[in-house]
Amino acid sequence: MAAATGHCLFTGLYVLLGQRCPLPAALYRQRATVIEEEVPFQSKIDLAVQQIEAFTPPQATHTHVLVDSWYHCTQVRKAAQQRGWDFSGGLKSNRVMRLIAEDGQREWLKLADCATRLTRDDWQEVVWSGEAGGQKVYAHLVKSWIRKLGPTLVLITCHDLDAPRPSLRYWGSTQLELTHQELVDTLVVRRKPSLSTTRTSWVAIPIRSCRHKPFCVSGP
Repeated sequence: MAAATGHCLFTGLYVLLGQRCPLPAALYRQRATVIEEEVPFQSKIDLAVQQIEAFTPPQATHTHVLVDSWYHCTQVRKAAQQRGWDFSGGLKSNRVMRLIAEDGQREWLKLADCATRLTRDDWQEVVWSGEAGGQKVYAHLVKSWIRKLGPTLVLITCHDLDAPRPSLRYWGSTQLELTHQELVDTLVVRRKPSLSTTRTSWVAIPIRSCRHKPFCVSGP
């Protein structure tokens, strides 16, 4: 099979009152390409940080950055927090969190290991909204400290309490006082931007990069 050729573009999506506005696209170059072109290398993480630092939201709005687990990292989250913005998104299962027992003893363990300890009583039913209606899921919420990220409201979700492992997903937010349903409603905006009708402005990073096309506005 012949290798695909073309440009790889990186961009985000700005959402306000249900209106979607693609942010200016940046050209992503692989390391081999920048060496050939003699230009500085910028990773996709670098491009995400650059986009957050350069963006100017409308007045009288509060910005909330939504990301997938790849971009939920120290650099991107710090860039958003330095601007006073909220930050939420997926977390990789191998992220390490801190649990504090009732006796004050502290334990560090991976999110996936934490999920294996949950019993049926630890889950709460919530609704994952969509344009075609809501889907019932189960959620576990805990305030924690994620190594390299800091204070985080951790949400673990699954679809089936009898066999949770195949559908386990992990999420985190800097908004530490949200309820189970409130955090789910926040995360939904990234996948269904038209559901947002508040004065909160949302920056979803990234819209998937694409090849061959000069611009891409496809969802994740």
